[in-house]
Amino acid sequence: MFLQYSPKGDFFSVSKAWELVDGKVAPFFHEDVVRAMRGISQYAGMDEAAFLETLQQLAAQKQNSPNPR
Repeated sequence: MFLQYSPKGDFFSVSKAWELVDGKVAPFFHEDVVRAMRGISQYAGMDEAAFLETLQQLAAQKQNSPNPR
């Protein structure tokens, strides 16, 4: 589950949800399921270790950007 922080209201909301099924990443939200069915999902079917590594890399890039949000 990925959360997005809203500073004006001081709360988090769910922005994306993925689940692990037999060690593979599977979409949870409808729009991501549709993307996976069309074969255009970047993450659907990715193995768990690769997915977690990708998330760590993306978080590091975001943290090192000049305007992290």
